[in-house]
Amino acid sequence: MSEDRDPSRWTTRWRYGGLVLLLIAVGLLSRRIPGVPPSVGDGLWAMMICGLVGFVVPTAHRTKIAITSVGICFAVEFSQRIDVEWLNALRTTLPGRLVLGRGFLWSDLVAYSVGVLVFWLAATLRDRPVN
Repeated sequence: MSEDRDPSRWTTRWRYGGLVLLLIAVGLLSRRIPGVPPSVGDGLWAMMICGLVGFVVPTAHRTKIAITSVGICFAVEFSQRIDVEWLNALRTTLPGRLVLGRGFLWSDLVAYSVGVLVFWLAATLRDRPVN
């Protein structure tokens, strides 16, 4: 059977796709609830990145997904230190703000790390055999 027709790969891809949509909804909702710290949304954003990586590479091991996701999150955060007019203009739009953020914060790196760790732990617990 070809890899593209492997039913387990498509099941995994659908699962990751659903996770991404759920995390987007919960993340956006978290920004509207008074008292919820922004770091919660940042952690959910990092978990969503894990879901996107898993969607793109559904056969990847959860550890590779986590490492790749942390790299993407950190790269996006450090890119906020780049002061280029067109990039700053892009960040003023809603999609640009949601994807690229607006200002570098060290605390965001911690929130991303926690979000990826939560993803990794959940994936590890899900895959653990029940005795």
